[in-house]
Amino acid sequence: MVTYLAKFTPHLSNLTHNLRQLLKKDSVWIWDVNTERDFELIKQAIMKSPCLKFFDKNKEVTVSVDASKNGLGSVLLQESQPVAHGFVSLTQTQQHYSQIEKELKAVIYGLEHFNHYTYGRIVTVQTDHKPILGLSKKPYDTIYPRLQCMLLRFNTYNIQLEYVPGKNLTIAYALSRAQSTTDKFDEVLGQEATVRINLLTQASPTKWEEIAKRTTDDPEMQDVLFHINNGWPEKRKTKIAEQPYWHCKEELYSTKERIICRGQRLVKYRRENQKEILINPEIPGRPWQKVACDFFCLKGKEHLLMIDYLSKYVELKPLNSTTAQSVVTVMKSIYATHGIPEDLVSDGGPPFNSNLMTNFFREWGIKHHDTPPHFPRANGQIERAVQTVKNYLTKAAEEEKICMLYCLTTGYNQQRTCHHQLNY
Repeated sequence: MVTYLAKFTPHLSNLTHNLRQLLKKDSVWIWDVNTERDFELIKQAIMKSPCLKFFDKNKEVTVSVDASKNGLGSVLLQESQPVAHGFVSLTQTQQHYSQIEKELKAVIYGLEHFNHYTYGRIVTVQTDHKPILGLSKKPYDTIYPRLQCMLLRFNTYNIQLEYVPGKNLTIAYALSRAQSTTDKFDEVLGQEATVRINLLTQASPTKWEEIAKRTTDDPEMQDVLFHINNGWPEKRKTKIAEQPYWHCKEELYSTKERIICRGQRLVKYRRENQKEILINPEIPGRPWQKVACDFFCLKGKEHLLMIDYLSKYVELKPLNSTTAQSVVTVMKSIYATHGIPEDLVSDGGPPFNSNLMTNFFREWGIKHHDTPPHFPRANGQIERAVQTVKNYLTKAAEEEKICMLYCLTTGYNQQRTCHHQLNY
């Protein structure tokens, strides 16, 4: 919780220094007088009303930055009042940068750290390093390569650099020097500090009761709740449905309403209307052994689309009508090019349920597989291909470049459907 409130607690790294020493690897846990004092100071700091103001999108935005030998500091200001603070420690390599490189990095850090507020608007950047103003006006080819890279990152934002004497950059000056030597903690602190506390909402009692009821009705959650209260077995002895919770079992606990939580996060109940697990179709052994087909209409014109299950190769043919005789004629032309498939998957609607189509499949030795009605996911291969082809044809028509088969397949066969047959 302390790192969560870091944005509203300046100089928190100094207060948490002794506590963070206890988190280091192989450290001895000793809770002495100094640790207890820091702990009480931290509690008092996070209970005080913050001095930050709410962000107003209609007011001018100023980012004040500064760099010291150990860290970078920045503050987001509106009408000289702070909206948010930011600070980060420099690595050992970065500490050997020249001062102008550190100052440029401070500007970049301030802009990117407050990206939600600075991107897409005019931002005034205050710095106490005057050479930056002159450097930003020079041609890039006359600047040292490392500085070029830093200056190029400025181009993402619309900034106006302003020189302010260091004695007037009070907040940024202090933040840049209030750094700890624990880089890992500062990195985590920077990530946690991005959360906006004023966006938090508390769950309503009605929602809380609904969650409790859904948890009670979920057998999987009840099994997990039993293990939380009575202990977990070995992983190999847990049920498959419970194994996702086994690795974090030490973090799970239950409330008095018998709701399962992980840390400060709620473990969501399982949806009642879960979809069945899809069974992947068997991959055929050769191209054009198993195909799927479907119809679609584009700009009033009917088309037949056929796709190979192995290579994902598609064949697209325009149709004068979707009668059985018309479809059989088109299929024969496709099979004359690629061969006769062993299996064909389609929906069970017309014309595939006609006697003519049934006799055609029997005479040609094709096994016809119907998909369940009102369940297009059963033939997802062709459904996905239909969407892709329709998007291609629509975009091609918008660009006045009528292309049909050649934009989707290889053009080795010149006796394919011609563009004029589309009738667009």
